[in-house]
Amino acid sequence: MAMVWCPASKEAAAAMAMEVEETTTAASAEKTFLVQSEDGMDFWVSESEASQSMTIDGETVCYDGEPIYVNVDRETLSKVLHYCKKHAAAGDDDDLLSAWDAELVVGVDLEALYDLILASKELEVRGLLDLACGAVAGRIKGRSPREVCHLLHIRGVFVPDFHHHQLSSAASSGSRWTDGELKLTEKALRALHVVRVNDFTSYEPTQDYHVCYRFHHEFNMALFDFDKETRFCRGPPLCKRTPARESLAGACLNVICLKVRESDVGFPINVFGTVVARDSVDYRCVYLFRRDRDDPQLITSPVYAPVEATFAINVVKGPCNISRVVVATRGNFSDRRILYEATDNHMVIGDGASVPLTRHVVAVPRDQKLALYLVGGDDVLGHLALTLGHSDEVVNCKMGCAELEVKVAWTAVLRRKRPNMFKEVGDVRLLL
Repeated sequence: MAMVWCPASKEAAAAMAMEVEETTTAASAEKTFLVQSEDGMDFWVSESEASQSMTIDGETVCYDGEPIYVNVDRETLSKVLHYCKKHAAAGDDDDLLSAWDAELVVGVDLEALYDLILASKELEVRGLLDLACGAVAGRIKGRSPREVCHLLHIRGVFVPDFHHHQLSSAASSGSRWTDGELKLTEKALRALHVVRVNDFTSYEPTQDYHVCYRFHHEFNMALFDFDKETRFCRGPPLCKRTPARESLAGACLNVICLKVRESDVGFPINVFGTVVARDSVDYRCVYLFRRDRDDPQLITSPVYAPVEATFAINVVKGPCNISRVVVATRGNFSDRRILYEATDNHMVIGDGASVPLTRHVVAVPRDQKLALYLVGGDDVLGHLALTLGHSDEVVNCKMGCAELEVKVAWTAVLRRKRPNMFKEVGDVRLLL
């Protein structure tokens, strides 16, 4: 026998009917969006569900009633929109969602996981993107590129040529790569690229957007080593021989200083971290700052046709009180570089000691001389200005009662040969 629940009174029935009517009215009043998958399936998405995606969110998309086309297949799009619906309904209740989210990526095969990553990136569903990327990142953590390829079934990377690999495999085993295998490899590399970049992406409140704060390029960086340091060596001394012009670098960049211009917590503060520059030769790390505490950053214009000058300033007879050491190209003090700057408590340097320069190497145009300025820490010493050319290597001078020895080593800046950093796998161009 069926059981039917009835309200205890007419008043209760009327109240329940009114509540249902209000809920229905609110639901019908909510704006909806028509989203179409790449294979032609239409999905109606409520405004609250669309708010989970930056691609179809009503606040960021001007919706005119036409379908919003997304480059995602119907099966994967259905999963992504189900995630959006679940999170829109739960609101801010993280306890209800955490267990459900964890189950969403458990036991999912690799191809389905790649589809979720690429779809959540396409739709900019940040929660699902972090969830799916985390599932892959956990599998590959601490693995070498070769191990990653083996673990994720990525073929054709560590062979001389992808098409050569196809031919050699066909000759040895009588089989060729199928189109499905190639497409799966391309999909895996694109998804892994998203995983790697997502690891360096965080929300930037000033832009109201998620920003990648490390090296990000149009190349696929699925297997790129972000932390590997670039390799280069100093050129020959100019006093011994002049290198051929075609072997010299065409331009060089001087990093003058790194500064904290303002602080939300006032001063003094302790600043620590890493500042890295990369060039377009090998895209590897050139570490500008890698300490526990120091102050960051200001970068100057390029130096064309450069040579390097390496400095050391020794106190032969002291004591000597120097507050600042500045170097600039002759007649262009606006391009000055600070080699040393004392704190409020000036450092007194005794016999046989050296001025603790914060940087020892600067780049200089080949056809220009350097002007070196040493500023005393009191009125008695004043300051000392030296003009240094390529033939000057050791200059002895007096500053007040102190005797100084200025050493300069002039070396060439050689042009670096661009290595082959790329690998073509199907339609994917990898930066390795």
